[in-house]
Amino acid sequence: MNLDITNYSSYGGCSAKISADKLNNVKRVLLNKKKDDNLLIGIDNNEDAAVYKINDEYAIITTVDVNTPLINDPYLFGQIAACNALSDVYAKGGTPITCLNICGCPEQISDYVLQEIFSGAQEKVNEAEALIVGGHTIKDPQLWYGLSVTGSINPKNLWQNSTLEIGDVIIITKPIGTGIMFSVNKFGLLSIDELKPCVKIANTLNKYATEVLKKYKINAVTDVTGFGLGGHLLEMLTLKKHGIDLDVKGIPVISNAMRWYDEGYSTSLTQDNIRHIEKYVEYDEQYESYVGRYIKILSDPQTNGGLLISIDNKNASALIAELIDAGLESSSIIGFVTNSGKINMIL
Repeated sequence: MNLDITNYSSYGGCSAKISADKLNNVKRVLLNKKKDDNLLIGIDNNEDAAVYKINDEYAIITTVDVNTPLINDPYLFGQIAACNALSDVYAKGGTPITCLNICGCPEQISDYVLQEIFSGAQEKVNEAEALIVGGHTIKDPQLWYGLSVTGSINPKNLWQNSTLEIGDVIIITKPIGTGIMFSVNKFGLLSIDELKPCVKIANTLNKYATEVLKKYKINAVTDVTGFGLGGHLLEMLTLKKHGIDLDVKGIPVISNAMRWYDEGYSTSLTQDNIRHIEKYVEYDEQYESYVGRYIKILSDPQTNGGLLISIDNKNASALIAELIDAGLESSSIIGFVTNSGKINMIL
């Protein structure tokens, strides 16, 4: 059944985010007067979720995420939005516990559509072994849905996004390029066969990657979402003492994603993402004619993209083998941590 729910949103998925530069400008006003040593990760850390220590063995993780429809199937949309919201808990190494539904809905949307969205989300929350315990809904001209998620973790096992070590390798667990594919799909230009791999990527919980990662000493983790691979790599370099030699051609990219960019299509966030990262990107002058093409795919906004992992080189091959065995067959080494403070594109 084609319900055309994408017509009830101006943007799709994480393409609806405001730009990273705008977000950094406006969040400067958020200054907590209260200082609390139990707040392990807060708004100042540029992290995926907040973490508050209850005692030496237990901390809570809090996060929230909403999405607009990127596919005309409300059940799949609910699945994808739920996976995306749960991802930030997994990126911290945590376990989701409770979730609250958050939904904005045009009045003309039927009960059936909302039931399908909620049912799709419920399936993924069940798969995550968490609980939906309530929520909040409002009337809105745009259709959007997401979750506020609370998770738990032992503070000793907490992962952060910028604690890389020089000499680490960077691993990604899913292909990129779904942003442009879902954007093109809104124009009815994708076949069912082309769309299926995008849906599989977007509605696969990062739970399974996290379960594998917990067997290893991981130096840093984040997930790839709306700011694109380049933007989230840049977040990993927040301390500015690190850089990344990025093997651009080694990055797994979903089939045909580059072609759509080559043909002039884009997403509502790609250009903002390019502006955000381009001043931190370096490359050999001989590759200048290629950079404009590849920087687009680096800036492609993902919805529930894969995890980015920084790990000692000696453990990388074993980790990738286990990730592939867990069904994350695109897991790949895409770069090496340096001390340059830049993203060096190696073509």
